Amino acid sequence: MRRFAFAALLLFLVSCTPEREQTEDFTVVATFYPIWLAAENITHGVDGVSLKLLTSPHTGCLHDYQLTPGELESIKGADLVLALGEMENFLDRVKQSYPNISINEIGDPDNEHCWVYVRDYIKFVNRIGSAIISADMERSGEYERNIQNYLEELSLLAIELESDMQGLDGVPIIMFHEGFEPWEDAYGLNIVATVESEPGVEPAPREFADLLDLALEKGVKAVFTEPQYSGASAYTVAREIGARIYEIDSVSSGPEDKDFYRKAMRRNAETFRAALGDE
Repeated sequence: MRRFAFAALLLFLVSCTPEREQTEDFTVVATFYPIWLAAENITHGVDGVSLKLLTSPHTGCLHDYQLTPGELESIKGADLVLALGEMENFLDRVKQSYPNISINEIGDPDNEHCWVYVRDYIKFVNRIGSAIISADMERSGEYERNIQNYLEELSLLAIELESDMQGLDGVPIIMFHEGFEPWEDAYGLNIVATVESEPGVEPAPREFADLLDLALEKGVKAVFTEPQYSGASAYTVAREIGARIYEIDSVSSGPEDKDFYRKAMRRNAETFRAALGDE
């Protein structure tokens, strides 16, 4: 009787013990907001996965960015670090501090801002997805479902933007920096110049004078800024040539919203239409 009671108790305890779907947790660190955004869509709802953004979501491009001690410490224990590779000057420091952590560089050496144009972003998402799956095969099925769903949404977005951007070619414009150059090839935008060679690097006085001369020669009527960066130089250009200022978003920073990319790109198309469409 005692043996039966003990066996029954053991069976009860075993049946009440929750089964773990995965054997261990998996931690991913993204160095930069666009990487985090893609990884958030890939890992969303997958049990046992922790996704962290290394830098502030309001940082913008990581040119010459230096990690704080706290940010460097937050990498400790990560199973995978996702980085662009070309932009993060601090990667050597990370590799020296954590030689055993896997760092996957998923940027495009030929396109530094490879997330700004939606069809480039689709390739970007695929590279990030492959890196995550390779590092965590145990959850590959869940990642693959998320990737497929996200890519379908992005493919529809690409078609939508191609329709929305029709008829806007030929109008001379000035962009804040070169991140939107793929939009020139894809949609026929006539970008005659950029205000800054890269974010945070304002033009020298001679360069600024040449920019004004070119803008007046080409008849530029619209200058575009970005919310991530100071638009002081762009506002000066617009004032000097009598052009209007418009704001578009390169999604180099943003909120903790996995749908932000699509929202921002739709707003960008609306802004271009307002600036360049028929009055």
